[in-house]
Amino acid sequence: HGGIELQVQAMAKGLRTVVPEAVLTELRGLLQPAEVAQLLSGMGEICVDDWERHTAYTHGLYHEGDLVTWFWRTVREWASSPEEQVRLQQLLQFVTGSARVPVGGFAELVGFN
Repeated sequence: HGGIELQVQAMAKGLRTVVPEAVLTELRGLLQPAEVAQLLSGMGEICVDDWERHTAYTHGLYHEGDLVTWFWRTVREWASSPEEQVRLQQLLQFVTGSARVPVGGFAELVGFN
């Protein structure tokens, strides 16, 4: 604990700038450490159906188009293979800027516009 004390204090200070102290006090007894970690870093599991459902298409692409159909078929293949999960996370990182899904799923992902 002593080796990272300054970092923990800085993180707690930053968290208090976003979440009011009263809310943190109220949540202290309700959340387990793993739940706090998930809220801070997002969910590790990628639900392709949720991702597809919350994808917006532009530049003439549309959900039923051949290219988009091929894309989602490939993404599903990656999701079904433990060896390909790394590719799936890399794709997610590339298109969203994060390798983890926001808590609440892709509906909670904030877009560029």
